[in-house]
Amino acid sequence: MIPRRVVRDLERQLAREPGNQTVRVTLAAAYRELGRTADAVEQYRIAATAYLHDGRVDEAQAACASARALAPDDAGIQALQAQAQRAGRAGAGPRRPASELAAAPGRKAMRPVER
Repeated sequence: MIPRRVVRDLERQLAREPGNQTVRVTLAAAYRELGRTADAVEQYRIAATAYLHDGRVDEAQAACASARALAPDDAGIQALQAQAQRAGRAGAGPRRPASELAAAPGRKAMRPVER
């Protein structure tokens, strides 16, 4: 069993690094082990969404599978998993439009091509 202190430490780390999906998935697994199913499902959902947005389809699918194991009838997780599966078949995750891409330091931002 995971000590509650470990969960508190993971929660604090995630508060400092909200974009760290590795910490988020670890926290979700800790919640699962402590029987905090709803909390675990929510963390897996957030991680899957972030992974999918970043084009990390395999990780998104794994997070969805973990959430589905805990909440097989959750329609939101089912939809997210279907989206991840479609992205996997397409070979990549969703892409942002060029107009949203930030410029690297010292470089100009990309602009959409006018046609």
